[in-house]
Amino acid sequence: MKIKNKDEIIGNTLTDKRRAARSMMLELVEQALNSVHPRNLLTDKILVEKDYIRIAGVKIDINKVKAIHVVGGGKGSGYLAEVLEEKLGDYIVDGVVSVLTGTAKYFNTNKIKIVEASHPIPDESCIKAAESVLNIVKEAGERDLILCLLTGGASALLTYPVKEIPLKDIQETHRVLLASGANIVEMNAIKKHLSLLAGGRLAQQAYPRKVVSLIISDVVGDRVDTISAGPTAPDQTTFKDCINIIEKYQMRDKLPVSVLDYLNKGANGLLAETPKETDPVFKNVRNIIIGSNRIALNTIITQARKTGLKPLLLTSRVEGEAEELGVFLMAIAKEIAETNKPVRKPALIICGGESTVTLKGKPGFGGRNQTVSLSALTKINGLENITICCIGTDGIDGNSKAAGAIADADTLKKALEKGLDPLRYLSNFDSNTFFSKVGGEIVTGPTGTNVNDIYMIMIS
Repeated sequence: MKIKNKDEIIGNTLTDKRRAARSMMLELVEQALNSVHPRNLLTDKILVEKDYIRIAGVKIDINKVKAIHVVGGGKGSGYLAEVLEEKLGDYIVDGVVSVLTGTAKYFNTNKIKIVEASHPIPDESCIKAAESVLNIVKEAGERDLILCLLTGGASALLTYPVKEIPLKDIQETHRVLLASGANIVEMNAIKKHLSLLAGGRLAQQAYPRKVVSLIISDVVGDRVDTISAGPTAPDQTTFKDCINIIEKYQMRDKLPVSVLDYLNKGANGLLAETPKETDPVFKNVRNIIIGSNRIALNTIITQARKTGLKPLLLTSRVEGEAEELGVFLMAIAKEIAETNKPVRKPALIICGGESTVTLKGKPGFGGRNQTVSLSALTKINGLENITICCIGTDGIDGNSKAAGAIADADTLKKALEKGLDPLRYLSNFDSNTFFSKVGGEIVTGPTGTNVNDIYMIMIS
């Protein structure tokens, strides 16, 4: 995966030293994205033998399987479908996977149908995609194998609301959740309880057929019941949890009445819960994570060492407000710049995860990664040897065309020359507008994968 405006970003500096720093950071981003591309994650995990197929460590006696069906969804599911057809084409009968609108042209499959749907706000196309998935599962024979492909974005791309809630109320619920500041576990807990496919419901529909789910995680901590809202995983959350989340983030006055009524009925025991770990529907289900944020971070560590940098991985489990994360990361960078601790220069601070932005007022354009970079920039105080780079691995940061942003002392100088106040753009949730004016927005387009976000600060 290449950064489309890489040369522009590197050239938009004032010194050779900062050009070199930006070049190194962007090269690390590209290497990390390549390491978690779905094709690279799955190709070597499929082996076809005389009587067996091995898929991500699962040994399948092909003589006991009458047919293979492929279903799923997410930003990277199209590439996974390609690999399956290349490796298992003779065994696959049919399939359907749901991908982002405008991206189906990137995938080449014959037996597996690639359909497009809306994200992050679901529409009718998402429901049609989910119906197609459920139809294949329901019509499969009891001796058939269901291969389920799940990557980031599937919770929206395979939206299938309970009959009590109209699509317009589901759409409004998604909007409220995205602006609430809730983390992915909390948001997907609510989505699961409003769905006939998520929260283990797909496994429920597939039982007693065998199901193997191949999953690329976009969730901090890699909770299988949260990734893609867990359609084939036992749900660890409850209706009561949903009510608590609504109260925690003060969403009661913002959510549609139909959603509140439905969740309250569930919390009062008037509706069936999502299937839990002891439910027999999971007896024949295997959920396998084939890719995660840690793979991308480990790639950065390996490649950084080759360039002479001293990498320090803080965590792959970042959560919390993006603005606060930027301040925190800059504090560590300043400590290293001044004391060579906790790691000596030239150093690279690395972490991964998913921060949140709690929107207020009338927000502008941007996303959590550009917010982290902008927040850190406000604390740079003219330090000439620090470069900040934050990026979403799916190539889409919030409501902007950028994947993230890179910033350094030159960025701040250019902003001040143009009369731009970084703090004002930060408080207006308008980070992309800021970086588009001073340079530094990173543009990749949809990457076809999603393993959370990557945050880096180089101290040279």
